[in-house]
Amino acid sequence: MFHIPGMRFTPEHLTFKALCAVSEIVEQSRPAPVRPTMALRFALAFLYVQSGKQQKWIYDQFWRCIQEEYPHATGTEQAGYFRSRDAQGCLNAMVEHSKMPMTPEFFQRLRHSHSRQGVDSKA
Repeated sequence: MFHIPGMRFTPEHLTFKALCAVSEIVEQSRPAPVRPTMALRFALAFLYVQSGKQQKWIYDQFWRCIQEEYPHATGTEQAGYFRSRDAQGCLNAMVEHSKMPMTPEFFQRLRHSHSRQGVDSKA
């Protein structure tokens, strides 16, 4: 088994890191659609499994909405609002299913985690 000496992560810490990655994508989706990556696919799959495989549609919807152009929007600013609103709603549901605390402080930690170099906060 692969092991990095001195690196021990709890499932909660790994879940927090995956949620941080998804939160970063929510932020990136504001100005324009985001092309999904393998890293995002891994984070979503990890969170889905950690949730006990509940509500798969939430993860599928997130995957779709970050790529959505929202052609019915009246401009790119409104499309960005719709995209990030829908993505944030999916993220909220992922946090709830992950059994992480749904508190303003937790969401603030998510938002600020990707503004630093690396994610080192404990869940």
